[in-house]
Amino acid sequence: MILIITTSQDPELGRKLVERKVVACASRDEVTSVYWWKGKMEEEKEYRFFLKTTEEKKEEAIKALKELHDYEVPEILVIKAEANPEYLEWMQNL
Repeated sequence: MILIITTSQDPELGRKLVERKVVACASRDEVTSVYWWKGKMEEEKEYRFFLKTTEEKKEEAIKALKELHDYEVPEILVIKAEANPEYLEWMQNL
């Protein structure tokens, strides 16, 4: 299983990726992020997404995420994860 983590101002980003069937599930929560951008410290509310997909769909999911993302330089963290067999089977059968 692949877990992709990203942040965005778009609350519908996860839904868009699920609709394209490049991720099996998208979870989001609201966070406050503090970061440097173009020489200035920023603090903004945004959404953090946990996107679950398969190894086979990883590249397609990343491509779609880059296409749909609203940030000039999106955070895309990719983590190989383990999951219970039933969940993995569910993901494979979508």
